[in-house]
This record gives sequence, C-alpha cells and structure tokens, in this order.
Amino acid sequence: EPEPAPEPEPEPEPEPEPEQDLIQTHITTIDGNITSIGISGELSQASYIDAGIEKTNIVSVYIGNTVTDISDNAFQGASSLTSIEIPDSVTSIGDYAFSVASALTSIEIPDSVTNIGEYAFSSSGLTSIIIPKGVESIEKATFYQAISLTEITFADNSLLNSIGSNAFYNTSALTEIDIPEGVTSIGSYAFKKALALTSIIIPEGVTSIGA
Repeated sequence: EPEPAPEPEPEPEPEPEPEQDLIQTHITTIDGNITSIGISGELSQASYIDAGIEKTNIVSVYIGNTVTDISDNAFQGASSLTSIEIPDSVTSIGDYAFSVASALTSIEIPDSVTNIGEYAFSSSGLTSIIIPKGVESIEKATFYQAISLTEITFADNSLLNSIGSNAFYNTSALTEIDIPEGVTSIGSYAFKKALALTSIIIPEGVTSIGA
C-alpha cells in the first residue's frame, strides 16, 4: 500500500508589527529613511536639522506625545511634506509653522490646540481644515494665499472671537464660510481676493470689519 502523504506543516504565525513609539518623533524622508528623535516641549527646525535632516526632504512626520509646541517656522518651506500626525499634547502652532508646505493638502489639528500663529498655513497646499473649538483667534494672514483651500470648518461651540487682517487673503478656491457666533472683529483685507467666495455668514455680534 502507498504511504500516506505527510501532513503539511502549519504556516508560522506572522509576527505582529511593532507599535509606534508614542514618545519619539519620527521623521520620514524622500529616500524612505525614518529618523527617530526624542523631543520634549518645543519642536523646532533645529530639532531635525541637528539630526542631519534637510527640511525639503521631509515627507511625513509623526510627532511624539511629549511635544507641546510646534514652533515658529518649524516646517516653513517643507515642500515635500505630505503627512503630519499631531498628538493632543500639542497646544500651540507657531507663526509660519507650515508656510509654503505646498504638498501638504490636509492636516488634523487636535482639540488641545488653542493657538495658531500668523502666516501659519500661508501658501500651503491645504484643501480643507477644521479649526478646533479652543482657538480664539485666526491671526494675521494665517491662510494668506492658501490658494487650494476650498473648505474651512469651525468646531461646534467654537470660542473664536476675531479674524485678523489678511487672514484669508487670496484664498481663491474658498467658496463659503460660516463665521462662528462669538466673533466680534474681522480685520482689514481678511477676505480680499477670495474671488470664489459666494457665501459668507457674519454673526450679529460683529462690531468691527476692517477696510
């Protein structure tokens, strides 16, 4: 009689992928290299330049949960940046932080953020954004010449009270905006050259609109 065929050996269980280190900040560059950096407090340009990373080579960033501030100019001109994950430890995004980050089309800002600086997303590639409840002011030129921005949403029960000068200057793709009820002041040229804007709701509490 023929011998019975041997039982097939069971395939080994795949090893689970290692969990993302939540403390380290991980930066991926165009060549696929991932650099992990221990950063506490403020994330600045020096944080990664000191690690030998060229700003224009950064493709994606995972920010560790010990970072509380994204500093002024942190990713200004990071023209290859397409993805960034911001933890809820971050409370502030500085001036020019993502200015001219032209490949960055979306960003999720956690509810913990209460401050977004001047020119923070100017000339960026953003197409849409949700402003967290705790942000009280859209500062001067925050979205200046963000020409791909089509949609801006304010979180429910927004605490926003002012929109600065040039805030949405030349956001030429923006078609509508519903300004939160608490806003009392809109700065000069806030919506100048927003040529596609066909609908804007201005709350009754606004007492000042700039020239």
